[in-house]
Amino acid sequence: MNSEIESINFESIIKEDTITNPLKISLKIAKQQSLRCSNYSLKNSQRSSLTNLQQSLRDSQKSLRDSQQLLKTSLNDIKEESINRTKDSIEIIKEEVKVISNSLNNSLKLSQKTLNQSCTTVKRSLVSIRKSVKHSTDIITEYVEDFLPITIKKDKYLNLVVDTTIDYDCTTQTGPGVSSTKIKKRKTWSKKKAMKLTWKNNTHYPDALFIEVTSYWEKACGVKFYKDNKNYLFSWEVAPEEMELDNQFKYVVAKSFFPYDDYRNVYIFKQNFDSYFNKKGALIHELGHTLGFRHEQIADPNNHTSELLGNAECLTPFDPDSIMYYPKLLEDEKNSRHSTLSALDVLGARSVYGESVVDLK
Repeated sequence: MNSEIESINFESIIKEDTITNPLKISLKIAKQQSLRCSNYSLKNSQRSSLTNLQQSLRDSQKSLRDSQQLLKTSLNDIKEESINRTKDSIEIIKEEVKVISNSLNNSLKLSQKTLNQSCTTVKRSLVSIRKSVKHSTDIITEYVEDFLPITIKKDKYLNLVVDTTIDYDCTTQTGPGVSSTKIKKRKTWSKKKAMKLTWKNNTHYPDALFIEVTSYWEKACGVKFYKDNKNYLFSWEVAPEEMELDNQFKYVVAKSFFPYDDYRNVYIFKQNFDSYFNKKGALIHELGHTLGFRHEQIADPNNHTSELLGNAECLTPFDPDSIMYYPKLLEDEKNSRHSTLSALDVLGARSVYGESVVDLK
């Protein structure tokens, strides 16, 4: 124990009470000494605690720094791992997209191939159908020819009636010399000319009327009509007054021409035409004449008109439904069937001019 503390304690005690009981003095001295020791111990304890606290704080700061470094390292590791995983995922996605793209391309190629095969099959089917139709038509024609008068039997024709002329073909070789063979040539347009039948409208009737009626023949066979006001093959005309007043045309609705005629006008007799119920049928009929087709009644075995067969060629047996059957055009509106071509009209027209280019579109 410190001597300075002891002396101080004794002096203060003696000064306070010199006559006090020695025991009392001893107690005071002990108490004072104990108090001093406690203070000293407290100070030492505080110093030690502060030191320990500071050390603990330093340790905590170090631990915090270590934790931060560890966390940073962990975050970097996680980030790097995430990036790697993302890259791997992107690569996987790219591969999947590539696989899907290849699959789609293969499917598209397969679909295109299938479509091409289907188109080829359809084309072959159409060719087969056309051949079957032609074959069936030939069979029907051969069958019905047995019922035709001998004067109108031909080889294998389909329908309608066309005029012919006798020419001589000097190409048949018979032995050392050359012989002439009689052949019949139809008085119709060449197939090249038939594809450019130009017309001009010199009437007050609308072009739409003539475009409509020409379309019936265009859809039936290989002919094509065009409007051309400069280079035209024929013109639509309103019959002049002198023709209107002529008795021979008293009941005529329209008058046409044949391919071999010098004049090429289709006359419309306004007074009769405007009051006629079947204008369209009449004009389709007249266009049939411009293509070379005669009246169907001359092929009728019971024909009682003044119009005779002559050198005309019958392309099939008599067809009472033909647009070229003149008596039927005179029927009343209720009973008339002649506002379009019959099935045999179509087949017959194709036997002369071939398939329709409209159907092939």
